[in-house]
Formats: sequence, C-alpha cells, structure tokens
Amino acid sequence: MSLENLTTYGGTIHPKLLRSAKGSSEKRFGLNFPTGEDTTNGYFSKVSGNRLLMNNLKQLLLTEKGERIMLPNYGVNIRRYLFDPFDEDTFLGMQEEVLEAIAINLPTARVVKFGIYGLDEAELYGSPQMRISLTVQDVSVDETVEVEVTLK
Repeated sequence: MSLENLTTYGGTIHPKLLRSAKGSSEKRFGLNFPTGEDTTNGYFSKVSGNRLLMNNLKQLLLTEKGERIMLPNYGVNIRRYLFDPFDEDTFLGMQEEVLEAIAINLPTARVVKFGIYGLDEAELYGSPQMRISLTVQDVSVDETVEVEVTLK
C-alpha cells in the first residue's frame, strides 16, 4: 500500500504532509580524535560518518573502565590480558570484553570481523603487545569501517 492511497477522515493527505511523514535520518557529528590532529579545520574539528565511527571505536578500545570520571563503565579492560598466555581462553575473554563494550556503548555498530594478534616482543624492547583488528558496520547508515588498535 503506498502513502498516496491513504486517506484521513475521508480526505486525501496533503502532499506537504506526505513529504514530512517520510522522515530522514539525522547525520551524527562528533569531535575528531585525537583532538588537534587536523590543523586545517581547527583544534576541535568536526567529523561524521566512517571517520566518526572509527574515532568512537578507537576511543572505546583505548580507554580502561573507570578511566573516565563521569562514565565509569565506559571502556574495555583489555590491558589486563597483555601478560596472560595467548591461548583460546584468553582470546575468548578478550573477545567477550570487546564485543560487550561495543554493544553497550555503540548500539548502532555491528561487528562483522574480529581478530586479536600477538605481536613480536622485539618491537617494543621485550614488552608484550597485541593488535585488535575490527571490521564494523554502522547499521544506521549502512557503512563499514576497519579499525586496528595496538595495545602496549
């Protein structure tokens, strides 16, 4: 059934009302991360779309729970796994931690691909480090973004 055939109280709907009833998705904006990176648009530059989703994911993954004062549950406690043996149990714990944080804090994001890789210790003078690789789809605008974060 199309909107043109609908009637209200016996009269047809005015075309101006039909246009407003269709709606439009609001575009979301946020600050560029890290701040000051884009010197051409000012210290606090505005971003949207894929760049905003990528920034939000990086902020979420690089923030420890309890680190932000007004948002104590924001973030991921993933650094606690750095010194654990890199086996299936550790991987499943990290995966659960990351996916739960994304589901709570970024409700429009859907993880399509997830990977955690242990890196060679020689890169950082013997300190353990890992790389988290995500492919995430923003379901509100149907765009996909790939993010890689290295934890040291």
